[in-house]
Amino acid sequence: MRKKYKPKHLGRRRLVSVILAVVMVVSIVTSAWLAVSPTLKKQETLDYQADLLASIEQGGGVITPEVGFTAEVDYYDLPEDNPAPDTVDDSVQIPKITEGTIDAAPVSNEVSQPAPLEINGIGILTIDKIDLRLPVSDGVSEAQLKVALGHVPETAAIGAIGNAVIAGHRSYTYGHDFNRLGEMAVGDIIAYQSKDGTAMRFEVFEITEIEPDDQSAFIQPEDESIITLYTCTPIRTATHRLLVKAIKINLGGHLLE
Repeated sequence: MRKKYKPKHLGRRRLVSVILAVVMVVSIVTSAWLAVSPTLKKQETLDYQADLLASIEQGGGVITPEVGFTAEVDYYDLPEDNPAPDTVDDSVQIPKITEGTIDAAPVSNEVSQPAPLEINGIGILTIDKIDLRLPVSDGVSEAQLKVALGHVPETAAIGAIGNAVIAGHRSYTYGHDFNRLGEMAVGDIIAYQSKDGTAMRFEVFEITEIEPDDQSAFIQPEDESIITLYTCTPIRTATHRLLVKAIKINLGGHLLE
């Protein structure tokens, strides 16, 4: 019985078809992962944030992110037409504080540290006007600022006499972090509760924009208790810093003596 003849080029075509199919499947899977990965990373950050809030509410205030948390892709949503990350200063870096600005121990300008083993939450900041409720951490390392707002250690304690500076990222995602801070106005109320349950309120009295190296955000008053919310502005270009300053008031609404 004569064998049926099969042209060699048909075998090559099948091989090429299989290779193209494999390449197409790999391409589809890779594209799907690239599309989903930022969402997964963002959700990871939000989960850590929720864990920190819950821990603070229970009086603990400590979470331990997985190793390598700060090495992940930036949390922010970068539109395609946005400049490359290395051309945009959106890191909320704190300028070096010179002597005389703050009466405190030696000052460090290291704000982008490797991920700490623990993130320590010290309280919860709430601004009803912009639907903000975020944990506040003790420090401003990149790991801390991805999960929470950060109290600048060289400034006054929150609620004490002096100026407590609280820094936060200006997320590109509406409603996240300090994204809506630009909607604040003089007279608005900012609430803060420490992890020991102490409740405080602050009334906004000044909103300004400064150059990134301007140290006026860190000036310490001698007879008032204020907080300064500190973030980048405008969103996307981040050429300046937005300051929202608020003075401590009692729970009845009157300025403290």
